[in-house]
Amino acid sequence: LPHVPAVHAVADDLDDADRLADLEVGPVAVLLPARADRDTTTSQGREVRLCAHYSIGITCRECGMCAQLDRPFMIGLPAHGTGRVHIPIKRWARTA
Repeated sequence: LPHVPAVHAVADDLDDADRLADLEVGPVAVLLPARADRDTTTSQGREVRLCAHYSIGITCRECGMCAQLDRPFMIGLPAHGTGRVHIPIKRWARTA
């Protein structure tokens, strides 16, 4: 897959993802709690697919999902690193 730079609007939670999507400024990525392990939806029914690195263990180069700027879904990125404990679980209550 060709890899091109991709700029995403990054949401803090699923409700914020809906707000950003409504602005139609480009593709949306959304921060999920560290324990996120499946696809989900926003309250407005928008599909959020878990980043393939976390769902099936492939690399960004192998996947390329984020480079698809006209995709009909958002990318869900589980929190990681030392800040992951600051992402509330309650913001990730919906499941697909």
